[in-house]
Amino acid sequence: MSDAVLVVGGGIGGLRAALDLAHAGARVVLVENKATVGGKLAALLEEGRTALDLPEGAWLPTLEQVEASSQIEILTLSEVIALSGEPGEFAVTIRSRSRFVSDVCDHCSVCKQVCPVVRPNEYDAGLS
Repeated sequence: MSDAVLVVGGGIGGLRAALDLAHAGARVVLVENKATVGGKLAALLEEGRTALDLPEGAWLPTLEQVEASSQIEILTLSEVIALSGEPGEFAVTIRSRSRFVSDVCDHCSVCKQVCPVVRPNEYDAGLS
């Protein structure tokens, strides 16, 4: 993909940058290490909080706008592990983690019985 722009980080700033670049005609690859994009501000907005100190006229990108753009490719559960070259002429290596044990996962939980590693669930505030 020699003509793409790389945006690292899928928070509100990364989403805004990706949308602005896409509107300017660039093909964008957005890399986010978490399972979802939007960051902490998106979580606050999802909870329905409206008392955010945003400047008047502030425009927040939405996930729907990003997903609707054919110019943006989103890589979640991914991280940049190598970057070389110079501005305008660079090469990047991205490592993407799997969402499931395999593509044929049907959530039967058999893997839990044999897995020696317990990982915290980032979505339940450490309650499980």
